[in-house]
Amino acid sequence: MRPPFEVTGVGGADLGALWLRDGPEACLGVSVADFPNFFMIVGPNTGLGHNSMIYMIESQVQYIADCLRVLRERNARAMNLRPDVQRGYNARLQKDMRCSVWSSGCHSWYQTQSGKVTALWPGDYRFLP
Repeated sequence: MRPPFEVTGVGGADLGALWLRDGPEACLGVSVADFPNFFMIVGPNTGLGHNSMIYMIESQVQYIADCLRVLRERNARAMNLRPDVQRGYNARLQKDMRCSVWSSGCHSWYQTQSGKVTALWPGDYRFLP
């Protein structure tokens, strides 16, 4: 999965190339480490197979608004997610995903070729950090 347009991060990093190599990852499906001020809605691991996406979208918009408010309050120009936060979040997400039907051995478009589920959310609101 590649973004539908070019996204360049710190040091010229290419989000599309990164996601092709390791599968798409983000924190809360919104922020990607080393891509400052890049926010997305309905990013990796935010799809729901059991409910409306409205809750996810509203939560992500609130997160983005909170980030923009912090930037304004601190008179900062950029916000960059720490790579260790993204790694920890995605490790927990994939661990929780192992207990789901989406990781039961059937291969689908929800997964990368290696079997990593990147499209769906494994839990409920209590999963949030």
